[in-house]
Amino acid sequence: MSATRQDDTAESVDSVETPTQSSTSASTRISVVARKELRHISRSRSAQTLLVVLLVSVIGVFQAVARGLGPTSATAAVDNLGLPFQLLVPLAAILVGCFTVSGERASGSLRMLLGMPLSRTEIVVGKLVGGLAALAIGVAAAIGFAILVSLGTFGSVPVRPLVGLGVTTVLFAFAFGGLSIGVSAAAATPKQSIAVVIGGYMTMTFLWEPVVAGIHHAAQLVLPSSAVATWVPFLERLNPIEAYADIATTLGGASVYPLRITFGLLDRDPGASLADHVSGAVAGHLVEPFLIGVLCAWTVVPVLFGMVRLRAVDIS
Repeated sequence: MSATRQDDTAESVDSVETPTQSSTSASTRISVVARKELRHISRSRSAQTLLVVLLVSVIGVFQAVARGLGPTSATAAVDNLGLPFQLLVPLAAILVGCFTVSGERASGSLRMLLGMPLSRTEIVVGKLVGGLAALAIGVAAAIGFAILVSLGTFGSVPVRPLVGLGVTTVLFAFAFGGLSIGVSAAAATPKQSIAVVIGGYMTMTFLWEPVVAGIHHAAQLVLPSSAVATWVPFLERLNPIEAYADIATTLGGASVYPLRITFGLLDRDPGASLADHVSGAVAGHLVEPFLIGVLCAWTVVPVLFGMVRLRAVDIS
C-alpha cells in the first residue's frame, strides 16, 4: 500500500506544483489534496476488498434473518446490520486514515508536498476531506445495496430504519476516520499510527466498561449499582461505539446493539439507551445532540491534536 501511495503522491506533485501560494486559495489547495486522496483510496485493493466484504455481509445478514427462527422482517435485518457495520467500518477507517500523513512522512514524500504551495494544515485537512468522502461513499454504497437486497429478500424496504442507520454509520465512520487521520498526523510511521488506533479500538470494545466502573469507584468508593450516578451513562456514551448504537436506534427506530464486551460491572441492560437513564424533558431533548456531539468530537479533536503535533515536527 505504501508503494501505491508514493506513486499517487508523485502524481499529486505534478498536479499541484504549477500554482503558487499567492495565485490559489487555501480551499483550492485543500481540494486538490482531497481529490488525490480520494482517488488513491478508490484505487486501493485493500479498500476495494473491504467494500466487497461489507456488501457480502449485507447479503448474509438479510439471508440469515429471512431463514432464521426469530423475527423475519426487513426491519429485523436492519437491526442486525449494525453489527457488521460496527466491525467493518472502523477497520475501513483505520485502513483509510492510518497511512495518510504518516505514510507520506515515512516515505519522504511529505517533504516534497511541503516544498510546494501547501501548508501542513492544508495537507492534513485535504487528506481528512478526501478520506471522509471515501468512507461516506462506501457507507452510501452499502445502504444502497441493502435497499436492493431488502427488495429481493422481503419485497419491501424499511426506509426510516435504513436511512437512520445510514446517516448514523456515516457519522460513525467519520469518528474513526478523524481518529485515524489525527493519529497519523501525529505519528512518525504508519506502524505507530496503526498500533495507537487499534489499541484505542480494542479499549473501546473490551475495556471501556472496566474503565468507567473504575472511575465510578474512584469517585464514589463503590462499584456502580442500580442507583448509578447520573453522569455514568454519559461517560459510557463517550465511547463512539455506544454513541453509534444509541443514535442509530433513536433515528431509525431499529434496535442496534453496541458491539463491545460487557462484564456486568455497570449493572444495566446492555441494550438500554441513554434516554432510558435520564429523566425530564430537558434531559431527554439533550440526548441526541449529546450523542451526535460525541461522534463529531471524535472526528475533530484528534485531527486538531495531530495538526498541532505535525506543526512542531522538523520534517527533514
